[in-house]
Amino acid sequence: MILEKLKPIIFIFIQLAFFKITSASLVTAQTSRLVADSNGDTVNFLQKVTDDIKIFQVYPNTINVDSFDDFEFSNAMPASIAQVNTSPIQLSPPSSIPQIPPSIDPLLRDSQEPKPNPDDTPKSSQQVEPQDVILDSLTVAALRYSRIVNPTDSLTFSPELFRPVRDENYFDVDIRFSANNPIINKFTFAHFPKDEQFYWILPDNKVVIETKGWQGGILHRGRSTNQKFTQNALLEQSFIGLQAVWYVPNKLKDIIGEIDTNSFSVVSIAGQLINPPGTPAGNVLIKTGINASNLNATILENPTLNLSTGSTRSLDGGGSLFQFLDVDNAPLILQGFPTIDLRPLLNEGQVRLVKNEIIPDEVLEQSGIFWGDILTGEPSKFTAPMTSLPGLKVGQFGEFDNTQLLNILVNPFLTTKERDLYYFNSLYWFSLGQRRPKFSLQLYSTEQNEWYRSYISYAHNRSMIEYDPVDIKATYSSIFANPGFSLVASDNGIIDNIQTGNATLGMALGGLLEILNINEIEENLNEAKQSLENGNRFASLKTQATPLQRRYLNQRLNHTLVYADSISGLEQVSGKITFPGEVELDSSQIFQVRTGLHRRNVQFSQLESSSFRKGDTFFSKLQLSNEDFGFLTFVGSPIPVSQTSIRHENESSSVAILLKNTEGDFFLQQFSSADATVLPIGIRTYDLVFDRIELSRIDKQKLELSNFYGSLSLPAVEAVYSGSENNFKYSFSLGAWGNLDADSAPRIDKNESSLSEPYLGLYINGMLTLVDQQINKSKLQTISSINTYIPTLRFGWNSANNINNPFFSSFSFSYTHSNESFNFSLTPAIALIGNSSNAFISMFLNASLEMRQGLKFDFDLDYGEQIFLKIQGFKKINENTEFGLFLKNFNSNKFGLENRSLNLNGGLIFRQNFIGSNKFLEVQLGISSNGTDIKVEGGLRL
Repeated sequence: MILEKLKPIIFIFIQLAFFKITSASLVTAQTSRLVADSNGDTVNFLQKVTDDIKIFQVYPNTINVDSFDDFEFSNAMPASIAQVNTSPIQLSPPSSIPQIPPSIDPLLRDSQEPKPNPDDTPKSSQQVEPQDVILDSLTVAALRYSRIVNPTDSLTFSPELFRPVRDENYFDVDIRFSANNPIINKFTFAHFPKDEQFYWILPDNKVVIETKGWQGGILHRGRSTNQKFTQNALLEQSFIGLQAVWYVPNKLKDIIGEIDTNSFSVVSIAGQLINPPGTPAGNVLIKTGINASNLNATILENPTLNLSTGSTRSLDGGGSLFQFLDVDNAPLILQGFPTIDLRPLLNEGQVRLVKNEIIPDEVLEQSGIFWGDILTGEPSKFTAPMTSLPGLKVGQFGEFDNTQLLNILVNPFLTTKERDLYYFNSLYWFSLGQRRPKFSLQLYSTEQNEWYRSYISYAHNRSMIEYDPVDIKATYSSIFANPGFSLVASDNGIIDNIQTGNATLGMALGGLLEILNINEIEENLNEAKQSLENGNRFASLKTQATPLQRRYLNQRLNHTLVYADSISGLEQVSGKITFPGEVELDSSQIFQVRTGLHRRNVQFSQLESSSFRKGDTFFSKLQLSNEDFGFLTFVGSPIPVSQTSIRHENESSSVAILLKNTEGDFFLQQFSSADATVLPIGIRTYDLVFDRIELSRIDKQKLELSNFYGSLSLPAVEAVYSGSENNFKYSFSLGAWGNLDADSAPRIDKNESSLSEPYLGLYINGMLTLVDQQINKSKLQTISSINTYIPTLRFGWNSANNINNPFFSSFSFSYTHSNESFNFSLTPAIALIGNSSNAFISMFLNASLEMRQGLKFDFDLDYGEQIFLKIQGFKKINENTEFGLFLKNFNSNKFGLENRSLNLNGGLIFRQNFIGSNKFLEVQLGISSNGTDIKVEGGLRL
């Protein structure tokens, strides 16, 4: 049983493989959708207005004249509802029109039928089986009144193409060859077996129609981009090391006598100025408030070394830290700053003092250095211990409280390792804190995917028209069920479960209508099928209405259904109930409830980030004096700078140390780098260092940025009310859509963009129009020309309007003039388009001229926030073939959302309508600065 059901689908794919779509006969694209351009502005909206006008031109009011013999005016629907019936009217009498056999007596039988396509002409009832009679009648009904028969879902193929007497399979293809468009934009197919189509006339003036068939397709839904980055966070913290020391000469002892070195309080002040290289640094002046006039103050001169019996270059002197001298003879050393022990940073010499040397985390902790947290904002910490205080100290082992500093100052026999370790406990180290992180991004992967929605469904339409036997009116009702399954997947096979669920739910809603029965449609169908099995023929319609009046009723009903379809907010219909509605000669009204899929354009983005992975800490900058700090007694001679040719470089420094004893006496020692310099021949008696260590760490974080630009197909329920009163037409729809996960889209799990979507939404669409035709006759009472005037008001609103789904209202006025020589139409329009935060006015002008000789010109102007212009010219090669040129100032792109970008381009257009066959083709070849753009659209019927 399952195999039997799948046979039609298998057959379709076998045909596709054989056909290879090389001659993929193609049909003109249908109504343009409301979309947003690359700058976020709404574009192509007014094309919708034009399409509405074309609907009215294809389905004009019934011309109320006494006879249709005066001119030939075909009511057969064109290949696409969006094509304008602009052929100049023929004023000569028509050729003989084949009559439908009275035994068939179909829905549209009347005395003056338009001439149908030869291939669609029903056969004589004496030559056909009952099923052939049914197919003939159904085909003629579909040819004249496509929306009454309507077997499809508003998406798979146009109901105007339905020809059950000849075709079982229908295809629609939209192929594009350009960098900014997917190759396959649309591919749909349908299979309607002839033996499952039904048409019958019952004795009580009831016409019942039933169509069944499989439908499926693939639709481009959008484009996703996935980019993977590595984010680097550069953390930096700096440490300053200060120290100033002097060798205090015996002159101080002579001045102050025997003293207790612990009885002095010490105030130390230091300053440093560093300018960019090449910029001289001025003097650093330190004001202590002490001067020579103060009786309790003694200003010490910067001393020169008095050579003594102790020598720093001797193993018994500096090499032994002067431990062999009497305490009274040991040198006095003035220490300006305390010392902080940073020796653990070198890890017993395992960490080298070189740039980019890595420092293990445990070593940092032992050194009292802790990084701050860039996410929580927790600051960095520095907890290294203090090992000595500043002061006047005896430079002798056992007397000096920081042996490492004393070794640095007087012991020239230290190894490099010892000197580095001692040096890190000889300065006053303090942290400048952690700087603000520096972030950088590195792109290492980009993936782009096209997303498609595929579907398969089983369409079952049951409809009935009941003509009143007395009054000139009819009642129409129908039940259309199109349940199915839908799958949303990318071109590399990734399935989006949420969007698959949304689309499948909307398709499955139509299954609820399959079991419904209104107005006894099912009972009448069963009665009609039983009548067929009994060998009966069509019953005759017994009404007071004439065949011509029934035709008027049928036309008005078909027009009303067209208007209902035109304002529907459903992209694909999965179910539709048309409740019994009456149609009269001058009025009509229908009410429908529809289920299906509502299209929402979205721009979603999501940023996923991992936690930061901590990097290694390393030395990024080292400005150290570990190799030359100390040696207070090296041989040298201090000379004032003013007496030399030495000029200031870009650095200068100064230090002042103030001693105060318990009796209130002050002793001031000052030094400035501008006061004196030391020549290698002298003895060094003091030293000052400003050192700097900068630690850096690069933390890494993985970032994944996902974007989706496209549309979602959401389950929706809609109510439609459509009708007419004389020449006035109206149609309204009210719908609600739902979303299983409003933050989800292909490749997006949690939308983080500002363009959010709700879980539930409402929309309202409406259209009001007045169609007025004026028929001008010649003196011979033949029609000379027809003028058509169509003012139209249209609006649309949704509860979640945004830049991609705006609200709109528009007003247009279409004028069409047709005579034997040419057809001319002009449609100006104005629209207000926007959302809750922004709105703009756009104006549109469409003009078309078609000559009897086969020349045709189209002009389109869209003036809004940008100006878009398109000019086309065609020449009919024969009745069914057109060749033309086009020039426009924009490109149509489909990055996921359809949009237009300004770019002058032009090219060729080839159109082929194979009337009487199953092929339709349009090929467009454009050339611009962006390259070549090839677009192929159309459909195939088999």
